[in-house]
Amino acid sequence: MSSTEQEIEARTQQIAEAAKLAFDNNEYFEQVLQTITAISLAQPVEDTTLQLPCIEFIYKVYCLKKIKSFDLRCKCSPKLIDVLCRLILPPSPEERKNRKHNYLIVERCIRILGSSYDLIFYHMIDNPDKEKWLKLCRLRDFIVSKWPSAYPLLPYNRDLDWSRSIGCKNAITRFIGVIIKTHIPPPSPKGKNSDGNAIDISIALVNKDHPFLYNSKIGAEGHLMLGKLFAVLSDDILLPTPVFSTIVSVLMALFRLRHNVISAKFLNYALGYEADLRRSPKFCSDKLKLKLNRRFNDRIDKILISMLLDKGFINRDAKLKTRFENKLHFLVDKANTQRKRGIMNDMTEEDEEVLQHLRKKRKLDKKAVKEKTVDFYNEAKVARDDEYKAIYSLIKPGDPLENFDMSAISADLLSQMVITALRSVEVPKFVKALNIVADRYIEIVTRNDYAAADTQPVVTDPTPSSASSKADTQATASVKQEEDENSESFSDDEVYTVPLPKALNEKRTKEHIKVIIDNFIGLADKTVKEGGEHMTNDNLNKLAISKWKNDSWLKILCRLATRGTNLNGDVSNYIRDNLLAYFEGDIKGRLSGVIEWLNEEYYSAMVKVDDSGSKVKVEDKKEANLAVYLNYTGKILDNLVPFLDVSDRKIFIRLLSELPYLNKDMISKIKSICLDPARVKLGFQSLLYLIMFRPPIFNECIEVLRDMYQEASKSGNESLEGSCVKLLKKYDTKNSYSS
Repeated sequence: MSSTEQEIEARTQQIAEAAKLAFDNNEYFEQVLQTITAISLAQPVEDTTLQLPCIEFIYKVYCLKKIKSFDLRCKCSPKLIDVLCRLILPPSPEERKNRKHNYLIVERCIRILGSSYDLIFYHMIDNPDKEKWLKLCRLRDFIVSKWPSAYPLLPYNRDLDWSRSIGCKNAITRFIGVIIKTHIPPPSPKGKNSDGNAIDISIALVNKDHPFLYNSKIGAEGHLMLGKLFAVLSDDILLPTPVFSTIVSVLMALFRLRHNVISAKFLNYALGYEADLRRSPKFCSDKLKLKLNRRFNDRIDKILISMLLDKGFINRDAKLKTRFENKLHFLVDKANTQRKRGIMNDMTEEDEEVLQHLRKKRKLDKKAVKEKTVDFYNEAKVARDDEYKAIYSLIKPGDPLENFDMSAISADLLSQMVITALRSVEVPKFVKALNIVADRYIEIVTRNDYAAADTQPVVTDPTPSSASSKADTQATASVKQEEDENSESFSDDEVYTVPLPKALNEKRTKEHIKVIIDNFIGLADKTVKEGGEHMTNDNLNKLAISKWKNDSWLKILCRLATRGTNLNGDVSNYIRDNLLAYFEGDIKGRLSGVIEWLNEEYYSAMVKVDDSGSKVKVEDKKEANLAVYLNYTGKILDNLVPFLDVSDRKIFIRLLSELPYLNKDMISKIKSICLDPARVKLGFQSLLYLIMFRPPIFNECIEVLRDMYQEASKSGNESLEGSCVKLLKKYDTKNSYSS
């Protein structure tokens, strides 16, 4: 285990011990919370190893109420704002688009905010802090704006997103319920109670002289959230049961606490809900799942109506109570009928007629309501990747059509297919598809990667470059005019042959190669702006470099040395010598490049072995073709081994594990490390790694250990002899050794 991993494990253990201390002794809670929030703020957002324990502690305190004291939780609640904002809200809108969220952390943060929002509000009444309140409002508005999307997942379409990201969706639903309860006063406002748990926190507790909480905007926000909930429920789509049950439970809690503003809408909804009349989500073809969804939603509606009747919420209105009783009897009879029929059986013709009649009636009632239709599986206005396929794809990810190679179709047939499709498609649907593609393209172009290019000023003043451009244009025009004048002197029958260029001699060739190599190696010291991700098109995947990156120059030189100069071995070796000189400057820091180069050398040598048609033994051909690889690998090891220390264990073992081929001569170079008392541990760890994880060179490693054992026995080096015997006894069981 590395020192970094040990440090992370130790800090995780400290967080767990601090949490236990806070739960056992509440007097330490404030200090522990301060420390844990500081740890969370100091760690990168993407470092979930430490962020998760910090968030779990806060979750247990505010959601699971492991700290029983209301006053203590309320007092410390404002300290959560900075942590939650940092984990959910990136510093800039551009980063907000590109950040990959950890789903569990986002869900926990939303639930924590839902459990602490009213506590922060209550704390702000006596301890105003406008800066923190504005930050909290920004976080609140951002989270509410994501409902009911698939946040933090990327969207697909309105129907499908209802059944995605259920955890975060339900957490936001509960949070909206807390906002409504806090921003709307109860029917009979109560003052502050000495028993903190009995306080109904709302805007009614705010004094008129409060600097920012006492205003009509807060109350309007509560009514706006309530309208948003009912607007979603008024949609005719069949909601997934987990989402439907959460919305109903939130509305029921609000009905008990704020019945003065919710009772009429809520009771009408409970009375009029009918799962069979809700339309199935588009692109959902699982009939059994839809049947279960409708049945469970009806069951939740039945439980809700039964509770309203049993608790006496509607006893005052006899007519309304009768309607609810009739609805309850209808749902009970319907459930019994479904139970007898079985979930796998379809409805009878009589039931179908009744359902059709109800649907027609509902259609007439909502004739004026015009909904946006879902036409495509992927209607997201944000591309999932920076590539053309992601911009134009409107179908389900993973669909076989995504990988269909259109280049296999002839141009004539492809044109006919496109024309036929354009003639048959509906105009509104086609326009919608074009708008989606345009939005994705604009979103990609306006990201940070393109901001600098888009904001470059246009030069309008005359400059030397513009003057030279103008001169070039005039020169081109004069040449064209001259050609027109002399065109009559040329005959089309005459064939003009362009002379071949003069062949470069060896000296000039090396000069040109040196310039090319120096220019490429010069790129290593420069920060080159990288292109986008590699394209996933099958044809483009055959290219080694489809997008330029900082290490692309290395790939080009490696390929040039191994594949591009087969007819001139001196040029190839010249390139290799320059690569070796570059890597010798900092082998440890440039290890990835070394591995890529040597792997390319080995691959090219093995390809030559396979392509050779001679009858020479394969092993002999292999050793002959690997001469270049063995030569330069040996030089790399000779330059690296003398400068290794114990802290370079990861670097050296990585090199040994990723080199494609090792022989006894290379492994023998580890001897010098084993003979050094300060590095003996590194040497034997490397040999042990090769023995355990590279079986093809097992025998060579054992031979090296035997050689060292014999040398140590002759020289009387007992420490080295004991280390060799320890491995030989375990892995060379055919022979016996004594230390």
